[in-house]
Amino acid sequence: MSIAAQKAQYEESLARAEMLAGLRAQRPWYTKVVALAAAKPLGAICLGIIITMWLMAIFAPQVAPYDWNQILVKPRFTPPSPGTWLGTDELGRDVLSRLIWASRLSLSLSLFSVIVGTMGGTLIGLTSGYFMGAYDLIIQRVTDAYNAIPQLLFLIAITSILGTSIVPVFIALTILRIPGGGRLVRSVIISSRENVYVEAARAIGAGNSRIMFRHVFPNAFAPLIILVTIGLGANLLSQSSLSFLGLVSSVYPDWGGMLNAGARRYIERMPWMALAPGVVITLLVLSYNMAGDALRDILDPRLRGSRAGGTRGGAAPRGGRRTPSGQARPPLPRAGGRACRREGRGD
Repeated sequence: MSIAAQKAQYEESLARAEMLAGLRAQRPWYTKVVALAAAKPLGAICLGIIITMWLMAIFAPQVAPYDWNQILVKPRFTPPSPGTWLGTDELGRDVLSRLIWASRLSLSLSLFSVIVGTMGGTLIGLTSGYFMGAYDLIIQRVTDAYNAIPQLLFLIAITSILGTSIVPVFIALTILRIPGGGRLVRSVIISSRENVYVEAARAIGAGNSRIMFRHVFPNAFAPLIILVTIGLGANLLSQSSLSFLGLVSSVYPDWGGMLNAGARRYIERMPWMALAPGVVITLLVLSYNMAGDALRDILDPRLRGSRAGGTRGGAAPRGGRRTPSGQARPPLPRAGGRACRREGRGD
């Protein structure tokens, strides 16, 4: 095959690749969601469980059969039956209704503490990794000292000093998330601060704040999303542990407090009182972790090859390039190939 024929074949394959890329770009958004769900079915199921739990918490007055503190006409300790699908507790209140209402406190406390703690850790890790020096050394030694303390012991100490109301518990859970976010962002910033585009921005007179937030911090955005997803499950488990120990005081129910009331006194005679909140906590924490793993596989460029066949990570073939739409171009024909050698020999 001559060089002209090889170039014509290359241009034809390039036009076909760009046409397919344009068709993919025109697909509606829900087809992309379906494709991601098909690629990560376990993550999609866990995400559906999380969304369902949050919808139940938001619309608790409409979803719950009864009010969270309403005493029913039925006797106490009624086993699960139609009308009271998870039975009643020691005061004759519907366990299912209390479980739905309790999701408001448990989910909102874990969510806001993770958001605020991750924001604080991001700011600390961003400045620590960018400026380095004595400031970074002090921050890292404080973080090492904090990591040497067991988390549950730290939470108990904070609530013992500040009290057991919602605000001290929120502060304790927020502090719990700061070191992880700081360490993650710091590692990303250190690996990105010496890149060529950072040096170019510094050369044209960009300030430190612009370089940090405009050029360096976007590299840590995807890992932070994964960290927040996993941190939601960790904070939910920590908050439920404090409630189980009686260190969260609130007029509203929460899952840890329900587990405490059902497991400590009635686990042998009325197991449904402890099983219901225990299963919900376990299922939701597992869903957060599995959804975080799925997000990591989707957002991490090094793991994207597991979602599709062919070249790992969507990389271009050896010797090839990429089209402007991101598709892999086939390799250009080499001038010193076998066809040229045959033509040179006169075959």
